[in-house]
Amino acid sequence: MDEASCKQNIENAAREMFEQALSLGAPEAKDIYKDISIEDLKDEKLMGGLKELMEAAGVDRKTLEKLFRSGDAVAARGNSLADAD
Repeated sequence: MDEASCKQNIENAAREMFEQALSLGAPEAKDIYKDISIEDLKDEKLMGGLKELMEAAGVDRKTLEKLFRSGDAVAARGNSLADAD
């Protein structure tokens, strides 16, 4: 095989690989939040970004409202120690 044929074979193989890579589509980047502390829950920018990511991921509105509502702590369920007397 002469040098010109070898070069042409390499170019053809490279073109085929490039075309196959293009058919796979663009890479997808995802933000993954982990190790969120209690203090982070007060960070409006972080929580807003988290909510947007969850919306984009298809989390339903009812679940989002439940997770991101603010207010007082949920009342305790069951008997308290004071009731045990």
